[in-house]
Amino acid sequence: MKCKIRRVTVIFMVLCISSCILLNNSPHDDSSIELTFETGINNGEIYYSWTDAKLTEDVKYTLLILKGWHRSKEVIAKGNSIDISTDVHSGTFIGEAGEWYSAVILAENKLDRMYSYLKRAMAKNDGNIPSYSILYQLPDAGPSQMMGYLIKTGNGKIIAIDGGTRYDSAQMVELIKAGKENGHVDAWFITHPHIDHIGVLMEVLENYHEINIVHIYSSLFDQDIYKRNEPNSIAAGDNFPLFMDPIKNIYTELSIGDIFQFDDVTLEVLAVKNPEITSNLVNNSSCCFKLYTEDVSVLFLGDMGVEAGRKLLNHYKSTGTLKSDIVQMAHHGQNGVEKNVYEEIAPKIALWPTPEWLWNNQPSGKEPNTGPWLTLVVRRWMEELGVQSFVGYEGFIEIKLKTAE
Repeated sequence: MKCKIRRVTVIFMVLCISSCILLNNSPHDDSSIELTFETGINNGEIYYSWTDAKLTEDVKYTLLILKGWHRSKEVIAKGNSIDISTDVHSGTFIGEAGEWYSAVILAENKLDRMYSYLKRAMAKNDGNIPSYSILYQLPDAGPSQMMGYLIKTGNGKIIAIDGGTRYDSAQMVELIKAGKENGHVDAWFITHPHIDHIGVLMEVLENYHEINIVHIYSSLFDQDIYKRNEPNSIAAGDNFPLFMDPIKNIYTELSIGDIFQFDDVTLEVLAVKNPEITSNLVNNSSCCFKLYTEDVSVLFLGDMGVEAGRKLLNHYKSTGTLKSDIVQMAHHGQNGVEKNVYEEIAPKIALWPTPEWLWNNQPSGKEPNTGPWLTLVVRRWMEELGVQSFVGYEGFIEIKLKTAE
């Protein structure tokens, strides 16, 4: 039995990027087995145990220990077939400090099913985590486009940018809980209030009360503007949480020029809402954030459209402010900013928060490049500019914000 795994490691200029993709995107059954998986306090020791009371006697099972995250998997240990005549199993292994590991119970004759949700733990060495900061791009867990990023600093601070739809909540919560302070988010930045960006935050606020969010930041209109211009948007709803107690007590309205420092990570606000642009109102009022460490810079464009992109370029053109090593592709890589904006940014890496159907301009049940989306046009732009692309549908992307060693 083999798990079909694709692992790609890229070292590009000053960037260290690892993209690891499990091609078999298996469903799981969280209730079929009880599995515990946790770290010790020294030397990266990780403990695992499970009870097989819920396993079926005529099915063979295997324990896998995997290194990596989400769909990103490198099998580092494969146990023999599990003898389910024993009720409880346990063991330990030594992990590499700063890496995540998963314990999985897999049915050997049903490779399309994982009989346990992936239980994860981060190996630690005397409680330490890596001294460098890491940026994560989340893949789409649901059927629609989404955008979600999380930054984990060298000292353990957690910064979230957007998050995705409600379908994407579990993977964001799991990543947050793997932080140094379990369930603690120092700052959550929202580019704009569309459900494919803010859905995760709404789900966390409503149903994941173990997550402690210290600050929420965005740039929002008064609600009557959303109701008048985009009445079907989530921000026009009467129960939109950022306008309600107690959430508005931790919400802060952003301004251009705001600068936030999180250990070695700086986040600067380059653009906020644009009240003068009423066409495509919510997307064109996406915040623009520039995140940088000593070695690497990343520009987040949210869902900026043509008009917002022109305003951004006019404001910063030839100042060097927009130039960044990495860019998040505007509006999921199509119908966003124009090519001259990307020319000004001059990125080496493009992060596409883009599902496969949108990447291929392929409506459901149709052939590739038969849809109305402009993704293939923008893909050609990136090729012409010599930019390397990492696409959300391919899997979880981890970027070490440090100089390549």
